Amino acid sequence: MHPAEQLAAEPADWRLSEHPGLVIVVMLGGVRPISLVTHRPYAGTDNGLMIEVAPGHFEEMVITALDGLPEEFGQLMQNVAVIVEHDPGPPGLLGLYEGIPLTSRTSDYAGVLPDRITIYRREICAICRTEQEVADQVRRTVVHEIAHHFGIDDDRLTELGW
Repeated sequence: MHPAEQLAAEPADWRLSEHPGLVIVVMLGGVRPISLVTHRPYAGTDNGLMIEVAPGHFEEMVITALDGLPEEFGQLMQNVAVIVEHDPGPPGLLGLYEGIPLTSRTSDYAGVLPDRITIYRREICAICRTEQEVADQVRRTVVHEIAHHFGIDDDRLTELGW
């Protein structure tokens, strides 16, 4: 049985991407149901008017961004959990990669917890004014954090326009 199928048997809030090495983990905690897209003031990093995208809809944006990756990249990704954090994250931080990049893994790489890519919903929504801007920023953030998984640092990403 595939590990994801085992997870399916347990009560949890998660989704699978089309890429076999990725599992979307949705952080639970204090998320109240809201309408699909609303505007409201935000106490964190603020553009004056925060668009709020419903948690489930935001998660679908993340899955869409992952599924939009070239198939070769998805197949190369190993031992990665993509987490959507709905509670406020560190101010100004849209995403975070924590783990051992593929370029740093040696033959001794075994028995380690999955790398984590965390996407911060509130921080992304705080800098966007429209739902399309949120979707675009989600894609940009997902690509940025996945680049770190492949060993590309921030300086090189800046050179590449990311």
